[in-house]
Amino acid sequence: MEEEDVCKRKLLGSRLLPRSCTAGHSAGRRACLDAFDRRLPVLGDVSALRLVQKSFLFELATAGAVMIGFPLTPFRQIFAICLLSLFVGTALADPPIEAVNTEHGLAIKGYDPVSYFTTGKPTLGLAQFSTTYKGATYRFVSAENRDRFIAAPEKFVPQYGGYCAYAISLNKIADIEPDKWAIVDNKLYLNNGFIAQTLWSFDKPGNIVKGDRNWPLVPKLGNP
Repeated sequence: MEEEDVCKRKLLGSRLLPRSCTAGHSAGRRACLDAFDRRLPVLGDVSALRLVQKSFLFELATAGAVMIGFPLTPFRQIFAICLLSLFVGTALADPPIEAVNTEHGLAIKGYDPVSYFTTGKPTLGLAQFSTTYKGATYRFVSAENRDRFIAAPEKFVPQYGGYCAYAISLNKIADIEPDKWAIVDNKLYLNNGFIAQTLWSFDKPGNIVKGDRNWPLVPKLGNP
């Protein structure tokens, strides 16, 4: 039991490919995979391990257009989407996921959800200003932001449990980067990276409709 607990704690480490491998560096696929292997912690929780793998593959696929130097013409949008389908096509065949995307128990990787609405930018919260909602801990930059969240949490939490909005629109699962975000109709949406954010933004209304349809169908831990 103690070994399982250690594995679970270690599992909650970094989930994403190092940024250098998704920013157009030319070290090649082998270097990216080696870097990914170095980032993997000792893994003991199957559902979180699969999120690590899916987020890596999703980011690798969406980064493909950048890594080969293509601008996002309509044809190349289709190309990028095809890459996504090849790499993460089995996401929903896996066991249920956590209803809220967390890292070390923190939602939005410790960023303040209220700040997106008040200051218009992602801002790291502080441990002394925190609260728990639906099993996840949210941090805030001030007691005022924390109290605003407590009064109306659903107004501030990101959509789709804090998973990537573009992935959800494709019926997939991927992690997020807190600085890839948008507020549409007073709702917060987060995305996996620059390319996912860009592709999602090409048709925000349509992708939101698809995401709203797909998210309730995603199997979640704790659901009957």
